[in-house]
Amino acid sequence: MAESGVTLTSPDRLHKIDQLRENNVGTHMPLPQLVVVGDQSSGKSSLLESLTEIPFPNGQGLCTRYATQITHRRDAVQEVVVSIIPGPDTTDEEKQGLASYRRTVQSTAELQNQFESILSEVNAHMGIRTSENTTGSKTFSRDVLRIEKCGPKEDYLTVIDVPGIFRNTEEGVTTELDKVMVLDMVKSYIEQERTIILAVLPCTVDIMTQEILNLSEKYDESGERTLGVLTKPDLLVERSTKTVVCDLVNGKKRPLNLGYYVVRNRGADEQAADGGSARGREKMFQEEPWCHLPPDRVGVVALRERLQDLLGHITDKAFPKLRAEARKMLLACEKSLDHLGVSRQTERDQQMYLSEIAGHFQRIVRGALDASYSSHPELESDDLRLITDIVNLTEQFNQDFISRSNVYDFENGGDACCSEESGQHVSIREPTSLKNGTSKFPELDPIVDLDLSNTYVSGGSIMEWIGQMYNRSRGVELGTFGSGLLSSAFREQTQNWEPMVRSYLGKIVVVIHHFIVTIIGKICADSKVVGN
Repeated sequence: MAESGVTLTSPDRLHKIDQLRENNVGTHMPLPQLVVVGDQSSGKSSLLESLTEIPFPNGQGLCTRYATQITHRRDAVQEVVVSIIPGPDTTDEEKQGLASYRRTVQSTAELQNQFESILSEVNAHMGIRTSENTTGSKTFSRDVLRIEKCGPKEDYLTVIDVPGIFRNTEEGVTTELDKVMVLDMVKSYIEQERTIILAVLPCTVDIMTQEILNLSEKYDESGERTLGVLTKPDLLVERSTKTVVCDLVNGKKRPLNLGYYVVRNRGADEQAADGGSARGREKMFQEEPWCHLPPDRVGVVALRERLQDLLGHITDKAFPKLRAEARKMLLACEKSLDHLGVSRQTERDQQMYLSEIAGHFQRIVRGALDASYSSHPELESDDLRLITDIVNLTEQFNQDFISRSNVYDFENGGDACCSEESGQHVSIREPTSLKNGTSKFPELDPIVDLDLSNTYVSGGSIMEWIGQMYNRSRGVELGTFGSGLLSSAFREQTQNWEPMVRSYLGKIVVVIHHFIVTIIGKICADSKVVGN
């Protein structure tokens, strides 16, 4: 890495970004990063090796099952550290096991000798199913393999490689669900606003058909975050095809704001001694037609310098906002932590904690029953005026019962919706907690029914009904009737009493339930204590 001669002005700042990423802060806010994406067999792994000088094993296919983060950092001690960053969806137990993995070697040569065994260990820890780890349950993982290369001559660079997109599944190896998971993983990286997308495109295929460019255009509409990397130019034979690649680099076709770079990576059968080094491979760019391209757009060395510059630029640009966002999140977390109260490790501590919550709850309930809402900050909301809502519901029930409970109306029954004193219509506020019915509390559905539409019965004139009842029950003597007439009449006239009472009691239950759930949620910040 030292051959680039580039020294970033903010290596400590870049290191802080990596530390945030290691702690999964990236799941809460986007972090500056360089992400290598592309189809399978596009040359991603070879490009990553050329950029980072980490000698990935050829033909293993082990690093393509999860994202790989490679970091170069200047340090007095020369070493390569391999570890695992647990994914955001791992359990606490899984996280502890993954975070415990750590392997350290002193050089890339030593890493190359041990890399296959290291990757086998990593697969076992992540639960990746391979021919060596047949007990694994996953084909792909959201955990991240982290390789940190430190040394006194290292220039800072962090690159993240994600699994390659594939269209066809392999029986017994990959499934349709795996295909969707990989695509979702790629999207989750490139959709972040602070991600520079390194779209790897092999020169041997039609660039315009590559899915990664279409995805990049979707999530980076302005093209300000996408940099195209054209690989495998040494496999081109026809001059017309080479011209197409040159037109891309020169911005004449499908231009990107960050442009295109063309690189030649080491082949599977090439070694450094026979021309496999970066500078040895790049001699081909001195030939036609590559020699006419801008020198800063060809070769791995030029690309590495550009990436270092981009990483430093986006980090410097985003750092003030990141710091502000982090402080805001930290304050929110500290506030939540304070709400949890003191540590409760012993049974006695837990009993005292619950007693304090119960006492606080009782004091609020007394205030709510006394209509002393201003004495408790928790009761400031209109939907927590408990006794007021119950009194209003009861008064509304009284009015409704007088005016609507009888199936047959008395002709001069009076207006029960009027105040006794003024004769004016009384408008009673319905509690806001009832606006959504029981949808907010599905646990009340089996016992509460607030809908009277299917049970309420309305008849006609009571005098006409009385006549009908008499005609159905009259006896032999004039003016006599059967002994069951009164009980039948009472039963028929009071059909609405039960559903009206059930609806009234249901509203009371919802109001009280809403009050209890809301207040407990306010005074107990620990969701595990609140429960369901």
